Amino acid sequence: MANQGQNHMKNEELILEHRTSAKMETGNLMKQAGEQLGLQAQDTFFHYCEIDQLKALRGGCNIYTYQQGRVKVIPRHPRQALDNSAPRLGNLQLDIESKMPNLTSTSEFLLLGFSDIRELQILHFFVFLAVYLVAVTGNLLIITAVALDHHLHMPMYFFLMNLAILDLGSISVILPKAMANFLINSMSISYSGCVAQVFCLFLFVGANFAMLTIMAHDRHMAICHPLQYETIMHKGACVQMAASAWVSGILNGTLHTGGTFAINFCSNRINQFFCETSQILKLSCSDLYLIEIGILLFSCSLAGGCFIYIIIT
Repeated sequence: MANQGQNHMKNEELILEHRTSAKMETGNLMKQAGEQLGLQAQDTFFHYCEIDQLKALRGGCNIYTYQQGRVKVIPRHPRQALDNSAPRLGNLQLDIESKMPNLTSTSEFLLLGFSDIRELQILHFFVFLAVYLVAVTGNLLIITAVALDHHLHMPMYFFLMNLAILDLGSISVILPKAMANFLINSMSISYSGCVAQVFCLFLFVGANFAMLTIMAHDRHMAICHPLQYETIMHKGACVQMAASAWVSGILNGTLHTGGTFAINFCSNRINQFFCETSQILKLSCSDLYLIEIGILLFSCSLAGGCFIYIIIT
């Protein structure tokens, strides 16, 4: 029985030797953790992690250990807690849940929305590139035409130019990073990059809804009150309306970003090709995600009100 237990443990362990480099994200994570904890070169520590970045163990739940350029991966059952039966490796053993910072929530996230097959990544890159170039070209043409043609210096075209800028910003938040990841065969995005992506996305989407509502109001005034239109929709009023749309977008982005990243994360694997809030909330280890759910419901109610106003006008 003892020999069978030893053989089982031996078959369970998988030792992978490698040189520490950017190609091995797990090794880099181990080095960063060791530096943060102030460990010496001869020390060994382990990090309990839900995520398996190695193809041989994809989908597994592993304990990663790191010592002197060598990574040892011990497969575990999902969410299995560390206990005294876990093998003691080296002269230092740390319990991640009580003594080690949650590195997955402070270093980077993994974007797993698409296949890791290289050929498909190249195909996705060219598809996204074509979509991005079409969107950028169309919006830039609108912005240029309105800015240069004095005949288009009217409220309707002023709001249309702002809408084109918002649309350009919305698509630029997501696609360039996704294309860069496809091109360099990477799935990672930094924590700060993910925060910026969520903030900018909600900013542009919120401001888009506000700008569409303002454009509906502008057309309503032009059709229903043509004699008073120029008095109501003067230049100062148009600038104030456009500024209010941008401010509402900034407030929207701030609220959602704060609600999303106030939670503690149990994992860093996002099942999407960008930092989508619904996927990020699935990584929550606590009930704090309910705050963001409430903010989302509030935003949806405001967006619904804007949609109803657009339909009515």
